[in-house]
Amino acid sequence: MDLYLNYPKYQDMGGRLSLDAYTDLAIQAQMEIDWYTFGRIKKFETIPDEVEWCVFKLVQLLASKQSAASGGTEYTNASLPASVASQSNDGVSVSYNTLSASEIVASSKSEMEAIIQKYLNTVRDSLGRRVLYRGLYGDE
Repeated sequence: MDLYLNYPKYQDMGGRLSLDAYTDLAIQAQMEIDWYTFGRIKKFETIPDEVEWCVFKLVQLLASKQSAASGGTEYTNASLPASVASQSNDGVSVSYNTLSASEIVASSKSEMEAIIQKYLNTVRDSLGRRVLYRGLYGDE
């Protein structure tokens, strides 16, 4: 399977995942993009920069969600801030609400859609048709 964003370019863009970790997440990201675009990107001879950036951002999101779901400390996403559950003053004790794995997965769907919309909204095929068009064109 050819990836929309190859590993060397991912690293050039600032990616820090290992090759194996990147490949797994890039395949997931690509599957999401293909679902939203009805696989139209697969027909492109050259992958546009917007698609590469979309994959990069989706991989970052998926990696952070994966880390959060496994209890990692790398998860820092402003859209899902930790909220204070309780606080005391003299003993300076603060506890935070945490997200369950299912809450993390549910929130990631809307975040993935937002990333895809942001980066692919203006992408068009060689005939000038929008790749995010949710219908089918006559020749599809």
